[in-house]
Amino acid sequence: MIINCTKKLQEELGIKPEKLEITDRLYSWHAHIIRVNRRKTVVLVNDASRYQVVLYGLKAKDFKNLSQLILDSIATILLSDGVNPQLVDVYLEQCGSVAYSKGQGAKYTAWLNKGCEIAEWYGDECDEGDLVQRALSRRGCYNLGKLDDKDYAVPAETFYDALEQRFGYPKFSCQAVVLMAKLDIEGFDIWRKVVVPLHYSFGKLHKIMQTLFQWKDYHLHEFMLLEEEKPLICLVLDEEMVYDVAPMKAEIETGILLSKYLPKCKKLVYTYDFGDNWEHIITVDKVLFDYDKNHALCLDGAGVAPPEDVGGAGSFAEYMEVKNDPNHPAYDQMRQWAGTQWDAKFDMEELNRTLRWRFKR
Repeated sequence: MIINCTKKLQEELGIKPEKLEITDRLYSWHAHIIRVNRRKTVVLVNDASRYQVVLYGLKAKDFKNLSQLILDSIATILLSDGVNPQLVDVYLEQCGSVAYSKGQGAKYTAWLNKGCEIAEWYGDECDEGDLVQRALSRRGCYNLGKLDDKDYAVPAETFYDALEQRFGYPKFSCQAVVLMAKLDIEGFDIWRKVVVPLHYSFGKLHKIMQTLFQWKDYHLHEFMLLEEEKPLICLVLDEEMVYDVAPMKAEIETGILLSKYLPKCKKLVYTYDFGDNWEHIITVDKVLFDYDKNHALCLDGAGVAPPEDVGGAGSFAEYMEVKNDPNHPAYDQMRQWAGTQWDAKFDMEELNRTLRWRFKR
């Protein structure tokens, strides 16, 4: 593997490399060092695809071990996006050891500059406790841009397709769970069945639930995980909410992967909007050990969730009574209040388009 360093990174590493000849762009990356949140950050951009890897908060000892860190971080980002472990292994096997070079020209420098801009723009998303920035790297990996003079492409798709074509293994293979999620409202049948990769975080699961039930994320939420019907832990949005659920054990959901608790925990309760108190009962229906996608997929469902701020279960029942009776004196007023939520419907095809693209970054 060849790492083409900017002059600034060469100085940080204390090296003066020659310009090496590149015979295979798939194994060639450009790299630069910048400051993100005042911490030293190395951005790597692949020459064949613009795929991006971000290393954050590096210290002197990390730069001494940068070659191995680069290899490990590439593997980490690939695996965290559901890429087939066989592809990851063979790619790293074939790329060999790291060699450093000068930059390879204006096009690759421009791609690298764009990657650095993205890392700086989304610096507030950094996980302060992690050297390899999964979420920040994906910002660049799923940034649509020009791959050459004519075609626009998504770096992740380009890189994964290239790996699949080169080595012959399916590009995605990961563990996932099939979840049954039912909105707990007496007298209404509102539910969704969805596949979710276990490398997703609970923060992403929250966004998936918002999409599946067509909520608008106006309010707070929490996940209550159950073990044999007894509360095990509550995952909350921020530090203030940790104190709200005391003395129950609680964690901030940021960065916690589903695999930490699922499928060991077979049941959880997702509560959204503590005023209207919408409880979604989620159960693990099945575990998939070789899921061939890296995004969530809605399999089935029924019903439409209540509109935001309708006022709870009783008010939702009144809302539906009015909605189902065009002659009701409050019909026009209720329709105006509901706005676009009035015409909401369960559209699995549309939901899956959203699930495929919205949560990659």
